[in-house]
Amino acid sequence: MNMFSRFLLNREKHPLSYRLLFYVVICSSLFALLATITQLYFEYRRDISHINNNFRLIEESYLQPISTAVYKINEEQLKFLLEGMLELQHIECLEINEKRGLKEVTFSTGNPDVEKDIIRNFPLEYVKPTGQIVSIGTLTATASLKGVYRRLWSSAIIVLSTNVVKTFLASFFILLIIQLIITRHLNTIANYARLLDLNQLEKQLVLSEKTLKPSNPDEIDQIVLAINTLQNRIKTSFAKRKQAEDDLQIAHDTLETKVEERTKMLKETNEKLVIEASERQKAEESLKRFRLVMDHSGEAIFITSLDTGQFIDVNATACRLLGYERSELISMSIGDVEQKYPSITELLVHLDEVKEKGETGFFDNGIHVRKDGSTFPVEVYISSKTVNNQSFLLAAARDITERKQAECQIKASLKEKETLLKEIHHRVKNNMQVISSLLKLQMRSTDDKKIKTALEDSQLRIQAMSFIHETLYGSEDLSSIDMKSYLLRLIGSIEQSYQKNIGKVKTIIDASNIILGVKQVTPLGLIVNELLSNSFKYAFPYVGEGEIKIVLRKKEDGQIKLTYSDNGIGLPANFDWYNTKSLGLNLVKLLSENQLDGSIELIKGEGTCFVINFKQEDTPVGLSS
Repeated sequence: MNMFSRFLLNREKHPLSYRLLFYVVICSSLFALLATITQLYFEYRRDISHINNNFRLIEESYLQPISTAVYKINEEQLKFLLEGMLELQHIECLEINEKRGLKEVTFSTGNPDVEKDIIRNFPLEYVKPTGQIVSIGTLTATASLKGVYRRLWSSAIIVLSTNVVKTFLASFFILLIIQLIITRHLNTIANYARLLDLNQLEKQLVLSEKTLKPSNPDEIDQIVLAINTLQNRIKTSFAKRKQAEDDLQIAHDTLETKVEERTKMLKETNEKLVIEASERQKAEESLKRFRLVMDHSGEAIFITSLDTGQFIDVNATACRLLGYERSELISMSIGDVEQKYPSITELLVHLDEVKEKGETGFFDNGIHVRKDGSTFPVEVYISSKTVNNQSFLLAAARDITERKQAECQIKASLKEKETLLKEIHHRVKNNMQVISSLLKLQMRSTDDKKIKTALEDSQLRIQAMSFIHETLYGSEDLSSIDMKSYLLRLIGSIEQSYQKNIGKVKTIIDASNIILGVKQVTPLGLIVNELLSNSFKYAFPYVGEGEIKIVLRKKEDGQIKLTYSDNGIGLPANFDWYNTKSLGLNLVKLLSENQLDGSIELIKGEGTCFVINFKQEDTPVGLSS
């Protein structure tokens, strides 16, 4: 501890340790604070959940007995029930507002002055033996969060205090270990480096409590070994340099005399050669660069005479692709290696046409012939250049054999995948038709109307999905579907199933130019199936005239809007469709929000109207036959 006390008193000498200590304390404190906040948050959520469970217990277990006690004016039982509810945790006050004729009677128990953080109202209804429901009044339950906050403060103080103590203890020991293992040795190394002098290279660096050549050196030992090795090299190099300087001085004195004698002679000769050498050097360097660029190009380059069509120069790539030596190619012409242009005349006519358009050259595809007679496809850029009043034809050719092979493979693969996808859609459609037929047979074997209705609904849902695969099987585009044709077929099938119920009901479809991907067509078809089935079953009970309208539009913001409406009897005024137990409406809601990732809204008014908005997904490029 004496060493650590000295370390704390000499803060300026240990900035690294203090920075490490600061970072460790800050990070540990942040983690401790985050852990405390997280723990308190989950405890708070647990208490809130417990309060909600108590409210649910009141609604499920106490509400009906209280309604009975209030209706039968059984004060003893009512008091017993209210005292039982007050025993629930955090429930502080209960109040009953009872309607007796024109009067309203209030009965309360508990602490009415407590802070009312959470209030729940429960309707009191008594069910007579005849089944009649009588509204008695309202039960108001109040919960206070004062106890929750008090417990959270206590937990926060305890947890935070514990984490702070652990943080500072861990930081203290980490700092001590760093000081003992690293920092003090680094200070020794720094002091040694500051005092190092070329005149005192004999003394080597040795750290306290460490050997000069440890058997298992760590990073600090490696630094010490490197410094000592560097010191020995400097010492050796310094001695060699001193000897070299002495030898160089002697040679310099001797050479200086000879240089003075020859300088005069060379000066005159040099002046004559400077101009000639400079021009020649520039020409040679230019030629080397040109040859280097040509030979290292990945394309075959041909320089051809415009008069004879004979090659003037070719690069190494051209020789390698065609199988000729450079000397052989220079004695040949364009017609010897290119099938498309047997003579240079035809090539020049095409080049003149390109130049009339304001272009310097053109790309073309050709067939080159190798020395062994084999051929390979090439892509060539052809242009003409003029140098020193002499015109040349410059052609750069690239072997595109692998590209052609890849194109053929891709075409074959696409054709194979297209056939496979069509076969898959066909088999899926057939399997769904088998399932639909099995459900139809099952309907005929039962007399239970509920079972028949459920089987019929399931059959229609399977048909809605089957039509998708049937449409794709007969379509050129295997990734998207025209919604108007699909909806016409789907609605026709549903109308046949409900032809006894629909009477003179007219179905109108407005979905022109709406193309959707298969991923969105499936849930959308099931939604229309459920809504249309509900309309046929419930919207027109008197089999009169009616109208069902389905409108599918693309809005300006890119979203798709489906509006489904009928002019039937509509839903009951107090009907909560969003929380109904109906499988069909629940399926509509789940498909709209989860599968389409959109929103659904019931527009109240005459008849029934649902509006669904969802974002259209990018339709992938399909396989076309």
